[in-house]
Amino acid sequence: MFEEKPNDSDIIFKKIVETIPNSIFSDIWVYSQEFYNLPEYGYKIHISCDNNNYRMILDACIPYLIKNKISFKMVSNYFDFISLNKGDYGYTQIGKTVTIYPENVFEFKKIIFELYLMTKYIRSINIPSDFSFLNSEVIYYRFGELNTLDGDKSKKKIDRRTRYIDKSCKYFLPWHDIKKYSAIPNFLYPIQDIQSTSKSKIFKAYDSRYKKFCLLKVGIFLGNIENNKIDSFDRIAWESFIFKQLSFKKYVPNYVDAFIVGRDFFLLEEFIKGCNLEKALVDNLLVGKESDISLKIFNIVKDLHSLGYRIIDLSLNNFMFDLRYVYIIDMEYMYKNSSNYYYIENYNQGTIGYFFPELKLSPILFDIYALYKVLYFVNNRSEYIKFISTLKEQSFNEYKESFVNKVEQGMLKKMSKYYNIDIYKCMIEFSYEQHLLFLSKFINKNKGKIKES
Repeated sequence: MFEEKPNDSDIIFKKIVETIPNSIFSDIWVYSQEFYNLPEYGYKIHISCDNNNYRMILDACIPYLIKNKISFKMVSNYFDFISLNKGDYGYTQIGKTVTIYPENVFEFKKIIFELYLMTKYIRSINIPSDFSFLNSEVIYYRFGELNTLDGDKSKKKIDRRTRYIDKSCKYFLPWHDIKKYSAIPNFLYPIQDIQSTSKSKIFKAYDSRYKKFCLLKVGIFLGNIENNKIDSFDRIAWESFIFKQLSFKKYVPNYVDAFIVGRDFFLLEEFIKGCNLEKALVDNLLVGKESDISLKIFNIVKDLHSLGYRIIDLSLNNFMFDLRYVYIIDMEYMYKNSSNYYYIENYNQGTIGYFFPELKLSPILFDIYALYKVLYFVNNRSEYIKFISTLKEQSFNEYKESFVNKVEQGMLKKMSKYYNIDIYKCMIEFSYEQHLLFLSKFINKNKGKIKES
């Protein structure tokens, strides 16, 4: 955004300040235009910068604030910026290069998450008076004074300028109160590595607090970064939120705990003694149970849809089977258009073998197509064996769209014969309700029939 010359930090800082339209200078601060009225008290966001990262952070954040007409103030010059971080203006001011005043709690939640995504890979100095946002070292927040009359001694509240939220506050950010550890807490003992990738790690672990085994999922900071800057930390944090929301559902493993260790997100959930449906199918454990399992899967998907969720990454691997019950797992790519969580856009990609890019389906029909495939494989083991003998399930990012389309085109004839309908045509013409009605009738019609082994 700005070209830097050696030893001209003050000039660079000044150029950044000059980009703020209709600004007002007061003391060491420069204020943006006031775009809306503020309540007397509320949440504010602080952006931490130091002399090594200020250009990188401000080049990303200031244009965002200006473009979106968000009220803010920032230190007006480089020398006061350095003095601020040294504590010359008080301990409670350290690190507060930029202060943002969201219009309301809805904007607060939106702004803080978007700023977090912009700056998540940057390290900065701690702001001692604030809460750090998730695992960020740049984005902080606190509840305090926003708009008061000078000299008004009738104020009933005192802005303590500390990590304190007044009892009058009725809104808290998702994971506001999450526990944070510098190392794995001493109550947790990972004992078996189930799966480890650059994206995430899954362990069987023992929790001494509850004296039971749990499944531990670790979302790696900056692991598997998506185009929208969401990483594995964010995905597991979102999955943990879903677990808490769906804890009353019998088909979801029980939520145990969630916390941050270093900059990674840890999710503890109920340990299910069993295996995923792919392994159960390959090991021939579903014989005689195909119709019952098909109905359970259908009802799980239908129920999640009724709650506003879209599963997106729906495959055999996303279900656990303990020889009696079916559970849905790996919910980090689920999507909900309206939730109390931070907005994470639809991933719109799935596991190869379960989605058809050529159809350009809406999220809910995206799930329906995957459901057709899951039910087909459950009831046609030999076809699944042929499928995996030549192609292991891999993420969409590892294949070109044309290749994925070719895979699905090769299976259309077999699927259409099994369901006795033209799958391609029906995916285009059927409504969501028509698909549910058809699958419900199909499953019940075939219930009790002997399937291939």
